[in-house]
Amino acid sequence: VRRAPSARPRRAERPAEPADLAAEVALLRDADAALQADEAARALALIRVHARRFPDSQLWAERDATRILALCALDRIDDARRLARAWMARAGASPLRSSIEASCAYR
Repeated sequence: VRRAPSARPRRAERPAEPADLAAEVALLRDADAALQADEAARALALIRVHARRFPDSQLWAERDATRILALCALDRIDDARRLARAWMARAGASPLRSSIEASCAYR
């Protein structure tokens, strides 16, 4: 017997729970603070944690922008450029666009 498809939305379509969103924001703030403190390796590690915990994050643009900037700070320019190309195609008119355009990925 076949069952009717579930009416529940898939995981990626559900909005984030407030606690999840708060945890996401906290991780991204910590990553940004590490980047601002010239701790790019730590920032990149926090971004990896965020990506594992929240793979379908609505804050993906912020996460990947921080990743690009951290890669630049670590002189991983080829990696930054590769990610920046994909980010630009997906992010559109993000307010973070100017930061990415000013990074090593576009010099």
